[in-house]
Parts: sequence; structure tokens; C-alpha cells
Amino acid sequence: MLAVEVLRRLSVEARAAVTGGDESLAVVPESAKAAAAAAEAGPSLTSASPDTAAFLAALRRPCNALSSSSSPASERFAAACDIARMTFSPDALAGLAALNRGVAPSAMARCTPAPAGGPTAGLSSAPPGPRGEDATEPDSDDEDADDGATAATAAAAAAAAATPAAVGSRAAAALAAAWDGPLHRPLLARLADASQRVRTAAATLLAAFLAVDGAVFDLTETLPLLLPALLERCCPDLGYDPQEHTFIDDMAAHEAHRRGRVIEQDARVPVVEPSEETRLELCLAVSALLDRAVASGSLPLLRPAAHRLVAAAFSFARDSAPAVSVRGCGLVQAVAAALPAAFRPFAPGLAKGLGPSLNHRLWRVRVAALGALDACVSTVDPLKRKGAGTEAIQPLVGHRDDNVIPIRAFYKGEVTRNRFAPLSLDPVPAVRRRFFAAVSSWLWSLPDRMDHESRLLPYLLTALADEDDDIAAAAGWSLWAIGGRYEDEQGEKLLERLQHGVDGDPDRTAP
Repeated sequence: MLAVEVLRRLSVEARAAVTGGDESLAVVPESAKAAAAAAEAGPSLTSASPDTAAFLAALRRPCNALSSSSSPASERFAAACDIARMTFSPDALAGLAALNRGVAPSAMARCTPAPAGGPTAGLSSAPPGPRGEDATEPDSDDEDADDGATAATAAAAAAAAATPAAVGSRAAAALAAAWDGPLHRPLLARLADASQRVRTAAATLLAAFLAVDGAVFDLTETLPLLLPALLERCCPDLGYDPQEHTFIDDMAAHEAHRRGRVIEQDARVPVVEPSEETRLELCLAVSALLDRAVASGSLPLLRPAAHRLVAAAFSFARDSAPAVSVRGCGLVQAVAAALPAAFRPFAPGLAKGLGPSLNHRLWRVRVAALGALDACVSTVDPLKRKGAGTEAIQPLVGHRDDNVIPIRAFYKGEVTRNRFAPLSLDPVPAVRRRFFAAVSSWLWSLPDRMDHESRLLPYLLTALADEDDDIAAAAGWSLWAIGGRYEDEQGEKLLERLQHGVDGDPDRTAP
């Protein structure tokens, strides 16, 4: 719905946006004005001619302007705004909401403006009633009664045509025909347009189409074209090293690094789209596509591109723009929930890569990164009987085995950083609460929790002295539950200590 709201604002201010702010777009070509005039003159979804053919005829001119790479950027931007205004008009959106959510007609009347001819004018192309052209005026009481019944029948027919289902069905047909017909190919081509404003408008319009309920129209036939075009604008084709659990953008440099060559590695994730605003819209489009695949049961179609989806989520989560990073962390959680089998091999690399975001300067980014890290660690690998991302806990706490020394350490100094320690003392209570909740969840639910108890328990003990009483109380209950289960699992080993004191100390009284 966020993309739809953006489209509404974009369509309202389309003309001002074309002529303001950018001197190169200050003059709108005559072809753009003609396209806008044709769009404004064309029938809407609630006009007197609401059939899909008339809607597509009005949509064809801005679609042609959008598909033409030789047109000026201002014309393509104006065409995208016109398509947004025509396709996602308030009447169409209200009809879709009524169709998909079962909104009552009274609620429909409140959210949809009535046409100029009355509350039911222009909503139906059906004839007004059973009376023909040769009908005569009534001249008796029986004819008056028949006329009253005819008027009632006509009113009932008009009311049926004005129901949310009727309006929604026409809106659904128009959206499906627009997407499958002249729109999706030029729209996907404009994701790589030379103009940033055109790319943003195209990504926003694509996100709005993907956010429409999957019951309205099916994307199965266009998915082989949609998925590569969308993902190649989200991030470069990143490789993955399953031994070092890292994402790779330069395979030659990585191979040299593995052979022992000391190479300065850039911690930043490369991006394809230079505009932060466009990257945010692309992230929203990928999230909408994933949600739509889950709702429609078409997740098997996304599995061949699971690696690109995970790489896109990682790129968005590590983005330099805070808004994109927050949305990207949410996308990581969505991919982990929707495609757990495809997500597991990349979970350690994702968890390690989220380290810088855990200490971001903005607390919202830190909270979002903790949510993504929790999803990586908590995803269970049933074959290995462990958390998929638990291998990242050791480097995130800054620990390294004494007998493991990287080759780089022989030539340059190496510094390990504890990413968890600042989180336990974070000045924002929301960050501390999310961190301690994640640690408690790991100590309780991970199959390999015993391997990490010695590294995670100190942070939970720190929470007992937290200045926030709610956080301290929650940590106390977590320790009570974890300790009780530990006694149940290790009962025989603890029996002697419970009966005779710690280590058999005769001076210590039994509990």
C-alpha cells in the first residue's frame, strides 16, 4: 500500500514534477502534452464506457511513449505518471479493495466519490431496465403498478452494477489486461532508463502492480521476464564462498586472497542503482513480489532465482541509505520465512555481513539488523541439527581460536571487534530489548545452543542489571526457564552437587 500511496501523490503532482526542479526537463514536449491530454480524455474505470478495450485504447498512447527509448526523459516520466493515474485511480483502488477484502457497499460509498450523474451513474454499461424504446406511458392503475415494478427492477439492476464486486471486477479486468498487454515490457525496460526520475517512476509503478492481490491477475506467464529484469537492477551478480561464508563481488581478487595474497577488501556492498530513492522502490517491489508468491502459492517459481533473491536482500540490508537498509533487513526475514531451504546455505554469510549494521548510528537500523540476524541464526538446519547461521556467532562476539591465525595477520595487524557488547549497553531501550530477546531465544530454541552458552550467557546476565525494569524482569524469567531446563537435561550430573553442596564442600549447606 505504500507504493500505491506514493503513486497517488506522484499522479497528483505529475505536471509540477515534470516542470519543476530540473532545468533539463523544464519544457514538456508537445508529444507528452498530447499523451497527457489523451489520458485525461480517455475513459476511466467508472466512466460511461468501462469496458477493458476502451481502457486499453486510452492506455496505449502513454505506453508507447514509455516504451520509446528515443523519447525525451520528461515524456517518459509524464507517461509513467499518466499510467499511474489511470491505472490506480481512487475508484479502481476502492473497487479492488471491495473485491479482495469484501468491503460492504456502505463502506464503498464512503471511500469512493460518486460520479456526476448520481450515486450509480456511470457504474454500469447495462441497459437501465427492461423497458424498450416503444414503451408507452401508463394510463391505468395496473400500468402504474407495472411501471413501479419496472422502476424498482431498474433501480435494483443499477444498484447491483454499483456494488463493490461489480466495480472491483471491472478494475481487476482492466489491471490484468493492462499488465499482460501493452504495459509490462516497456515498464521493465524503463527500470534501466538513463533518467533517474523515469527509473524511480517505473519502479514505483511496478511495486504498485506487484502489491495488488494475486487473485486479481496472475504473474506466472510474465515471471520469467519480470524476475531477471528486477533483480539485475537490485544488486550485481554476487558470488558466495561456502567455506569462508562471504559474498563475493570480485571472484579474481577472492581467489588471490584464498591463495595467500594480501588484498585490501572493501567492506561496502556494490550497487547497480545509484539513486537511493529508486533502490527503496526496488526493495519494495521485491518484497511485494515475494509476498505475492507466498499468497498465490507460486514459490516454486522463485526457487531457481533464490540465490539472486538472497543476494538482493543482503545488498539492501547493507545499503548506505538508512531507509533502504531497514526495508532490506525486513526482506531478509521474509526470504528466510518463505524459502528456508534455499536460505540456509547463505545464512552464515548474511549473519556475518550484518555486523556493521548492528552498530549503525541510527537505532532503527540497529533494531532492523537485529531482526534480520535473528532470522539468520534461528533458521534451523534439520540435517545438521543446528541453527543455520550459528557459525557467525563466534566472529560477531570477536572470538577466534588460538590455533587459527589468518595469513593476513602475519603481514598486517588484525583487529577483531565484538559486535554484541555495544548492543548490551546501547542507550536506546528498544535496541537492548531486541538484543536480549534474540539472545534468550537462541539459548532456548537452538538445537546447538550448548555450543554457544558460554558466549551468550554473559549478555543475558548483563540484562539483569539493566536500568529498564521490564528488560531486567524479562531477563530474569528467561534465565529461570533456561536454568530449569538445564537441570532437567543434566539431572544426573547435578544430583551430587544439589545434594551435597558445590563440589562436595562440607562447609556449604545443602539447598
